[in-house]
Amino acid sequence: LQQASCQWPLGELPKALVATSITKLSLAGLAGLEYLPTELVMLSSLSDFSISQCDNLRSLADVQLPPSLKSLYIRDCNALESLPDVLPPLHDLELSSCRRLICIPG
Repeated sequence: LQQASCQWPLGELPKALVATSITKLSLAGLAGLEYLPTELVMLSSLSDFSISQCDNLRSLADVQLPPSLKSLYIRDCNALESLPDVLPPLHDLELSSCRRLICIPG
């Protein structure tokens, strides 16, 4: 599923999205997105997650990513300062052009 340059209420995913068995999710160009909703962990089949050009996304620190996640790509999120303290065991992690990112959990 790709969501690009669209609007939804901040802090919540559309209910239809949470109820599905999505394996890939791409969020791009969501200027109003400041944080990811806590419902993200409910996407129990999610294996690939990509976030790009979400210029107001500031932090992922309070987000719990689903344990099924294998690939995380974050690109061109200029306001992003932090990632979750705990990441699931990932096969791929790509971070690029996140100029304010302070720390990567280890």
